Amino acid sequence: MRCLELNPHSDDAAFNCTSVLEQLGDYDGAAQAYVQCLQINPSHGEALRHLNMLMDKLRGDSRALIRHMSAWRRSTV
Repeated sequence: MRCLELNPHSDDAAFNCTSVLEQLGDYDGAAQAYVQCLQINPSHGEALRHLNMLMDKLRGDSRALIRHMSAWRRSTV
């Protein structure tokens, strides 16, 4: 997203992008933005809480959960 391109080191920019991505149904993108936010600021409690809620939502869709976990692994390496 453009907000992350303009502010790649801003945890707030990454967190703000997650809401838009989730509303668009881009759960993989939202999860990656949550992870990016947490990489910038590991103590960002809201990002951790929302990522947890997204994971709960994805548990009902096993394929989406697998895609998310694969994306998360790639972003943390």
